[in-house]
Amino acid sequence: MNKRGISATAATTALMRALACYETAAIDGLKWRDNLAYIFVDEEKRDRLVSEGYRQAVKAKAKDGLFPYLIARTAYFDRIFLDALRDGVGQIVILGAGFDSRAYRYRVQGSETRIFERLSSR
Repeated sequence: MNKRGISATAATTALMRALACYETAAIDGLKWRDNLAYIFVDEEKRDRLVSEGYRQAVKAKAKDGLFPYLIARTAYFDRIFLDALRDGVGQIVILGAGFDSRAYRYRVQGSETRIFERLSSR
């Protein structure tokens, strides 16, 4: 946790998702975007995301495979989420939501589905 009570895991995941929005090619064969991730990135890092050099440095500093893993993991859960909305599931509960943005990114697709998010308790 940092001084604002934000877990390092949530902050890192948000940064990697925001960074992925700048990728022009598929990431390990997977094209994916979370256009709201930047909202959760601290202001200093958010401002630096426009720099290709900064993005490359962040990816280089990440542990082996972390960047593509987080992007693939998010895309996988996005697919499950979208399938549930398409199938007319009445309710979705996201536990440990952290900086999850699915309820907002896919609100149009699931206008009849009730979505609940539960943050992890400290």
